[in-house]
Amino acid sequence: VQIKKGPDGTIQKVPVDTEEKSIKLAAQLGSIDLTASYGVPRGLAETMDAAAQVAVAAGMEALKSAGLVSGQSSDPEEWKIPKRYGDTTGVVYASSFPALDAAVGEVMRFLRSQTVGAADSMRL
Repeated sequence: VQIKKGPDGTIQKVPVDTEEKSIKLAAQLGSIDLTASYGVPRGLAETMDAAAQVAVAAGMEALKSAGLVSGQSSDPEEWKIPKRYGDTTGVVYASSFPALDAAVGEVMRFLRSQTVGAADSMRL
């Protein structure tokens, strides 16, 4: 079901019963520099995997789109929510695979360590 909102604010539920009626969306992720774009401290940004960085960027853009922050530069002051909205505003992020990049990285480091060690001990 698609939810369509009319110009007058009315909401209509439209069945999606064929492929032609489905929304087609595709994207390719580019690089994100949270520090340069949003003023996130570099040390904090470096602790995040790609999924977390995308989530933070999407959240910041949502706040900007809602008009709650000006977000014209990487000045952290431009990304602060006014105090009057602080207790009633939030961005929800959910993931089926939290920290997947970090987990894959750890597995790859382990496998490399095992392969390099095995190769050194198996000289002909």
